[in-house]
Amino acid sequence: SSSAATISSTASAPRARAPPAPTKMSCWQLTSCLQQFPALQEQLSAAVVDTVGSTTLANALAQCKYGASIAACGLAGGMDLPTTVAPFILRNVRLLGVDSVMAPLSLRQEAWQCLSESLDRTHLATMTSEISLDDCIDAGAKIIAGEVRGRLLVDLNRQ
Repeated sequence: SSSAATISSTASAPRARAPPAPTKMSCWQLTSCLQQFPALQEQLSAAVVDTVGSTTLANALAQCKYGASIAACGLAGGMDLPTTVAPFILRNVRLLGVDSVMAPLSLRQEAWQCLSESLDRTHLATMTSEISLDDCIDAGAKIIAGEVRGRLLVDLNRQ
């Protein structure tokens, strides 16, 4: 059931109902409500780069700290975004779209140069695990189950 009112320009359409009057909530009631709301989870991240989209992006949004930013640059999980506006309004979270297809080559080269100079490669190595091609099916199931953090590198020469 939807609580949003719709207004139609046709004369025969029913009139939209006014939204219910707001009710007062105590601070405790509001806190209790927010803790049970799945769109807001434990605040874990100050910044996120999401390459998956869909449910993965929705969970990343729900786990952002106040004032966090998320760069969305992939759609491997889907183009939908099953969440609410709660992280945006209640935690001041920003969702930034990253276009790597239509961005000019010079801008992409500048970004890669900046990353090569400022990225701590030892930190990146701690977030990377190597797997063999034979391990991909099991790894895929773990990714879907949310059991993988970081990135997986498939080494085609590994047995």
